[in-house]
Amino acid sequence: GSRRNLVRTEYCRRLVRLFDAMLDNRGVHLDLHLHQMLTPVSTCVVARKLSEGPRGDHWALRNEAGAALVKACRRYGTQYAT
Repeated sequence: GSRRNLVRTEYCRRLVRLFDAMLDNRGVHLDLHLHQMLTPVSTCVVARKLSEGPRGDHWALRNEAGAALVKACRRYGTQYAT
């Protein structure tokens, strides 16, 4: 499941970069699916363990995921009431 993938830093980084690219593409309308994408990307920021060893750069992954979340909030934040 998803916990197993959390320690695969490169897999998670690709997921975050895909999400970021989709946010950049104005032709892709993520409105209806955004809630499904925010959970795994948010997990890449707050998860306790994101790599199996010192070779996995979990801080860079957290930074990329955080930047993608900020971009999503800026793009879609006004469309959703809190």
